[in-house]
Parts: sequence; C-alpha cells; structure tokens
Amino acid sequence: MAPKPAKSLKPTAIEAISGVIASLWAAFIGFELADHDVSVLGIFSVVLALLATGLMIGSRVQDASRSELIKCHEPGCNTQIRVWHTSNAEVTRLRELAQDHCKHGAGT
Repeated sequence: MAPKPAKSLKPTAIEAISGVIASLWAAFIGFELADHDVSVLGIFSVVLALLATGLMIGSRVQDASRSELIKCHEPGCNTQIRVWHTSNAEVTRLRELAQDHCKHGAGT
C-alpha cells in the first residue's frame, strides 16, 4: 500500500476563509456578550466553541470539495462510494465496482 502524501501545513483558501469568518463571528458574539455583563469565563467558553465549530465546518467543506461520489447507475440501487486521498488506480477500481451492478448486488 502506498504511503499517504504528507499534508501541507500551508492553509488552503477554504481553511483561511473559514478561519477568518469563524474569528469575526466569535469576536462579534464575544463583544455582544460583554455588553450584557456575561462573565469572562462564559465569554471565553462561547468564543472557543464558535471558533471550533466554524473551523470544523470549513474542514468538512474542504473534504467534500476534494472527494468524489461514485454511484451505481442501476435504477433502484442505492450503492454509492465516496473517495478522497486515493490513487488513480484505486479510484478506477472503485468506480468499476460501484458502476457494475453484478459485482455489488442491491445496495442498502
């Protein structure tokens, strides 16, 4: 099995944009809470939760944009395979498996 390529430490555009949006969103909510006399610990907790949520959503969007969904073309078959971080040979093998209804039978 081939080793996985090393992930670059440089953020992608999606990661950078989601980081900026999450930071602005968290800062706005933090300032709003401060105006309502919420404790520092409460503000800190909410800001961290908002940052984590925003960055997680950005990560999921990035994964979805880099993946490919392969479906069976047989009417009524629900077989589908999502691939990412996969070699071209493996994608070809999985595409043949998903699109040849005789190889996988009825999908669930």
